[in-house]
Amino acid sequence: AVTGEVVMSQELDDMYTCFLMLKVPPAWKAYDSLMPLGNWYSDLASRVSFMRSWLNQGNPNVYKLSAFIFPQGFLTGALQAHARAHQIPIDLLSFDFEVTLYHHESQPRDPSKAGIFVGGLFLEGAAWDQTREILKDLPPGQLYKPMNIIEFVPVQGEGKVKRCYECPVYKTAARQGVLTTTGLSSNFILAVSLPCEEEPDKWTLRGTALLTEIVN
Repeated sequence: AVTGEVVMSQELDDMYTCFLMLKVPPAWKAYDSLMPLGNWYSDLASRVSFMRSWLNQGNPNVYKLSAFIFPQGFLTGALQAHARAHQIPIDLLSFDFEVTLYHHESQPRDPSKAGIFVGGLFLEGAAWDQTREILKDLPPGQLYKPMNIIEFVPVQGEGKVKRCYECPVYKTAARQGVLTTTGLSSNFILAVSLPCEEEPDKWTLRGTALLTEIVN
């Protein structure tokens, strides 16, 4: 179309303009992302690689939450699998969370025996204290920190009783989306309970959240 060999439609013109501005064309946006074109393409290739590896080699030890277009469906599937295996109504199940010592998806040598290992998350507005296993302040000048692998464990009833911040997990840093049939934003995935020493209100006021992607 640029060379005049075919008719330049409005869609092709919009796509060409996006290329010039290093933006993702609207026709390509199958999932929420704020990344520029180059980063978005690398992220897409990473998602495809994860899914291909899962298909060809079986269940991975760590599930990269950022690789899913609809991660809520995957998490519901994990609860359903546990409910069927233990003959428990899924309505009685919820997730308990345990932050592991693993920093990278390649570190766990075996899958979780109690639930699933979840990676690919970034912590915004706080950092994780590896020694004390609680939230802590970010170092000066930093906005994000990669989060350790988190073990999602299906439990019946309430999880561990301790002071925790109910940390929301969002797909992008925009933290906004379309209202879904569940009554929640399409950008919101779930809330992860993270232990903290201070009152949870501190982290609420700081806007602390887990993200599946960051834009450098």
